[in-house]
Amino acid sequence: MRKGGGSFRFSAGLLASAFIIAVVNGLSFSHSEFISDAWYFHGWPFTLYRHGGFTHEHAFVWLGFLADVAVTIAVGIATGWSWGKISERRSSRM
Repeated sequence: MRKGGGSFRFSAGLLASAFIIAVVNGLSFSHSEFISDAWYFHGWPFTLYRHGGFTHEHAFVWLGFLADVAVTIAVGIATGWSWGKISERRSSRM
């Protein structure tokens, strides 16, 4: 028998995955050394921002951003689903 709280599990999973991906993305921006003619790519799991070259070009990578959002949503859904399955098994044992 299912009890309420499914939306809470999915919301918590989405917030947790968004927080983790945001922190890791922030760390990818802070760890770079500068060489004047090199290109630098920042972001995880996909590139969000690139800069460098002799002309010092900067660009936000929208496709990488959309892919990061898709990964965040997928991980959040998987977390909520897994949490639901684990709590179902625990409640059926009691």
